[in-house]
Amino acid sequence: WSADLPAVAGERTLLVRAGGDVRARDLGAPKFPVTGEVDGGADDVWLPLAWLPAGEDREEQAADSAAADSAAGGATVFLQVSSSRNPEWAQELTAKLKSAGLPASVLPPKRGEEAYRVVIGPYATREQAEATGRTLGMPSFVISTEEQQ
Repeated sequence: WSADLPAVAGERTLLVRAGGDVRARDLGAPKFPVTGEVDGGADDVWLPLAWLPAGEDREEQAADSAAADSAAGGATVFLQVSSSRNPEWAQELTAKLKSAGLPASVLPPKRGEEAYRVVIGPYATREQAEATGRTLGMPSFVISTEEQQ
């Protein structure tokens, strides 16, 4: 094992060195079939990143995911880094976090007196959110969509 590989990319892809190549394996399928390969990629340094194709909106995706989980009775976990009654300021901070490669978005107020919450996520578990929080270098705490209702 090296500092960069093997690594999990996305929700179900494992990147591994295989001789001089790098292979992507599907962790959700039986026997983990190879789904991609980079010939000669083993000499490179690999850093898996969260990414959406052009045109995809991470903020919409987070809101859709949270709404779907709430409707299904589950909870979506976020890492809250700020709250503000100023929507422009919340959007500005979100843009800065996104430019740093974080999946940031704004959760709008549910009631008139609440603030706009700047969050990172969603995460599948509280532990994942807490792990990200320890690396941020700024105050944060974990919330779930259940706490939003």
